[in-house]
Amino acid sequence: MSVHYDYDNKYQAFIGGELGTNFFGEVPYSQGDSFDQLFDFRDAFTIFDASVFLGVGYILIETIDINLKYNIGVTNISKAVMGPELRKNWLTLSVAYTWRE
Repeated sequence: MSVHYDYDNKYQAFIGGELGTNFFGEVPYSQGDSFDQLFDFRDAFTIFDASVFLGVGYILIETIDINLKYNIGVTNISKAVMGPELRKNWLTLSVAYTWRE
């Protein structure tokens, strides 16, 4: 869910929130200098996470956008009781085809 603001039909800014999932995957487990074992992603991390995001974009032509978005994790995704709090933060650069009226 997000709110978008367009300026001069060329520039855009947006802010909102997202819910994410961490359903599957394997993570290498290190013993010493080697990564010879894998453990299931779900053993160490929660299934759901939430984030807020903000971004900017530029409309190249009527239907093509370039966007830069930064997501800030607001939930701890680590299942470790005594471990550090882990949050998913990421930066996305995208090119999009958009239908506009």
